[in-house]
Amino acid sequence: NSRLDALKARPSKPGEASFFYRDHHFSTDAVKILPGEYYVTTEDMVIMTGKSRCLYQFPLSLYCEKTTWNLETKGIAYTHVNLIPGPHMLTAWRLAGIRTLPVLLDGNVAVGDSTDIALYLEKTYPSPSLLPANPEQREAVLSLEQYFDDIGDHVRRCVWSLAVDSPRVNEIFFRGYTTRHPVLERLLRPVLRQMIRRTFDVRPARV
Repeated sequence: NSRLDALKARPSKPGEASFFYRDHHFSTDAVKILPGEYYVTTEDMVIMTGKSRCLYQFPLSLYCEKTTWNLETKGIAYTHVNLIPGPHMLTAWRLAGIRTLPVLLDGNVAVGDSTDIALYLEKTYPSPSLLPANPEQREAVLSLEQYFDDIGDHVRRCVWSLAVDSPRVNEIFFRGYTTRHPVLERLLRPVLRQMIRRTFDVRPARV
């Protein structure tokens, strides 16, 4: 594995993770994050923490934010990896068989979709509980959650309709990423605008 050999041979910065290996469960390269270490990458790679719990996300996503709220409200320790839109589908599909984020990797269990992750966390880490025990009340809460998911799609479309033509659209879209490429982003700005309009259905009739 030439990439794995290159990663192992590369000098690491102070505090940067340096334990690279082949994860046979997911059939891909992986890096082990030990306590006090960090690792930043845009490559298709599994990130394994001390607790082996990692959230693959977009920084600017209401669904990823919902999963963050779930994890933090339950007091569950985790790390996160910000994936680049587009190439993210490789990681999401390999881990959870879907093309969207968030995806939570909890040990050898990968769960995609913010609602499915919430239900998984409620079952696996029941305390504190975020859902009522009463079946009717539980169903009512889940129906309300779905309602606000649908509303969120419309709010997101409205917000992007106001931001898509801004000269700062790159800054807005890539907010939260530690590695930026200003020149490349400037060149790709028209492509980014087209992708936003297509992905979020930003059309006058829909807005």
